[in-house]
Amino acid sequence: SDLPAGEHNITVATGDENYTAKDNTTEFDIPKATPVLDVNVTGDVPGEDVVVTVDVAPNATGKAVITVDGVDHVVPVENGTATYTIPNVEPGKHNVTVEYLGDDNYEGATANPEEFEIDKFSTQIKDVDVALNPDNSAVVTVKMNVTDADGNITIKVKGQEVTEPVKD
Repeated sequence: SDLPAGEHNITVATGDENYTAKDNTTEFDIPKATPVLDVNVTGDVPGEDVVVTVDVAPNATGKAVITVDGVDHVVPVENGTATYTIPNVEPGKHNVTVEYLGDDNYEGATANPEEFEIDKFSTQIKDVDVALNPDNSAVVTVKMNVTDADGNITIKVKGQEVTEPVKD
């Protein structure tokens, strides 16, 4: 039967019209089970949400600590599963660790660390405009599909490279 962890008593009784009534009570202990945590990280699009799902055990309850890049998030374990959504994830490598804190039937447990990587934002050059000045110098304006890009842009003309910071 589905007895919870802890101390229990069982009593066995015998006897009928032909036999003397006897009973015996025995105490026994059901130890807490040790779950094996299954961690799944889904999502890899920069700027979108990533979901961390932890399967503990089918009837586990309690809380889990999901740590993302060193920041702890305490989440409930419901129906054996804990879920945390990481909002608006930036490109790069990220680390996740999970600790299940246990409940009445399960010991606490720690999962192996997980690492996931979010690709860089996709950039595209939408338009290049070249304006010639009277002195034969040129102003090159490059329009991209993103407005919050930073870093540098390199323009090559006849083997010469000019690198400038991205603006606006």
